[in-house]
Amino acid sequence: MTLIFFILFAAILAIFFDKKALGNGLFGVALIISLYWLNYHATDPLSILL
Repeated sequence: MTLIFFILFAAILAIFFDKKALGNGLFGVALIISLYWLNYHATDPLSILL
């Protein structure tokens, strides 16, 4: 999960230093990883015993 925040931080820095293509690419990578992470947790079976 921390990796996503580091990638987003790198994207912000890239855009700040006028590397817009790199920043947009890093944002896209972070978005794809976030969607995979959400899908992984959303489909994980819960181990609740009632």
